[in-house]
Amino acid sequence: MKKFMITCIAGILVGSGGYWTFRDGPLATRVRENALVQKIGDKFDDRATNRMKEEMEKDGKIVVSKPAGSTIAPLDDGKLGDLVKAKMAAEPMLAETNIKQQVKSGEVSLQGTASSYDQVARAIRLALECGATKTVVSTIEVQTK
Repeated sequence: MKKFMITCIAGILVGSGGYWTFRDGPLATRVRENALVQKIGDKFDDRATNRMKEEMEKDGKIVVSKPAGSTIAPLDDGKLGDLVKAKMAAEPMLAETNIKQQVKSGEVSLQGTASSYDQVARAIRLALECGATKTVVSTIEVQTK
């Protein structure tokens, strides 16, 4: 029993150290600061923003669904709406927006205004992160100041 406890504690320490090294530690910092990683991240963000902008101009809305085969937890529409609302209220990036949501059968509809497509993308991502969300339909208008 004593060997088991010592092995278990050692495993927890090694696992925690590895997690810290790759997630928050020196290795993660070097990867984040790498110019190539930043360049790729910026290009990806620009492409996603441009795609959203094109879809909004073409269709008047942005529709994003979870991939086929994703596990979708059952949740009452009212509770899902409260969860989406709470996530958006806790997001500092969305503080200056006026976004409302409606939920029907796992489909989250977002309406309102934002000042950038980055804010629209963040709102969509937060809504999709909720386990019971099947699809997000955004008609958020981007109004530049």
